[in-house]
Amino acid sequence: MTGSAIFDKTAAELAAAKAALAKALAEAARARSEADAEIARLTGKLERQAAMLDKLAYVNEELERQQRELLASRWRKLGLRLRLAKRASFEG
Repeated sequence: MTGSAIFDKTAAELAAAKAALAKALAEAARARSEADAEIARLTGKLERQAAMLDKLAYVNEELERQQRELLASRWRKLGLRLRLAKRASFEG
């Protein structure tokens, strides 16, 4: 085998390796793009869930406040004393 033939074979191998590397790089870029899109989608979903939890916490606090007001009502206490009202299950 002559030096030129070895060089041609090495150049062909180098070109094939370069093409394979370019293909792998393009695949990695595509996979990264898909991963970034998925991360953005999941981040948006997480933000919506966090907002919903905040809203539910606010509503829960408001309902607990209303419950405390109703349980502390003089009319309720009078109704319980006169047996016109029943105790709630959580009043123990």
